Amino acid sequence: MKKQTTLFVAAVVGSLSLFSTTSNIAQADDCFPMKAITLVAGEMGMWKVGALKPDSEFVIVWGTRLGNSVVKDVQDYCATFGIGGISTKRILGQGTADSFGTGVIERKIPSGTAGLTVYTQAAARGTCPDECVSNIVESTIQ
Repeated sequence: MKKQTTLFVAAVVGSLSLFSTTSNIAQADDCFPMKAITLVAGEMGMWKVGALKPDSEFVIVWGTRLGNSVVKDVQDYCATFGIGGISTKRILGQGTADSFGTGVIERKIPSGTAGLTVYTQAAARGTCPDECVSNIVESTIQ
């Protein structure tokens, strides 16, 4: 039987200055940048998004494989994620951008996940029928 891994418990944090994106998988239609700070098992991980509309809502999802997951007008989100198997169980966190359009999600990385490669991607809320998603970030948990 395959072991189910549940990652993260969310907390939204205040504003931080933006960054250049690294360790990501480029997509032609990236709407805004996202970056994950080094993820270490048993410690807090951090994801930053930027260039959103001020005070807008966003969601970050995660998965362990690339693929296509289409979300059409679910809780006012429209997105085609480049990560396979996205569902509500794969929500890393939801947040609201600050007045500068920057958002941060912090989550505790479970112990025992070192070596696991995860993919994360964000989507902006309220863009339907259009889509607004970030780059895909590939991270291997240390």
